[in-house]
Amino acid sequence: MKLLSRAKGSMVIGITTGSTEAGDLVLRPPSVAEGEERTIYRHNLDTFTKMWEEVGRDEGLDLEIEVVYDDQADRERRAKEAQEEGKHRVFSGSTQRRLFFTVTIV
Repeated sequence: MKLLSRAKGSMVIGITTGSTEAGDLVLRPPSVAEGEERTIYRHNLDTFTKMWEEVGRDEGLDLEIEVVYDDQADRERRAKEAQEEGKHRVFSGSTQRRLFFTVTIV
């Protein structure tokens, strides 16, 4: 919200890593030190939208939220993973997706 002016038409455009199944992801080395336990939350379309709706309510703003999966990147990632079978990747798997989003004050 700090990126947005409170004026109508102000928007944030971005990309984040998400999933088709929202929930915690346990990070493993090399993303964390050996023996360290850390989790991150990966949103799906619904939970990402709900998060922004809550932010809008808390701030007293009407927001238009658009979020979609990057299907092209998913197809490219799957093809690459098929070629590198067995290689550990932190942000991979059949449920991982990039989320493209736009949040606009209306």
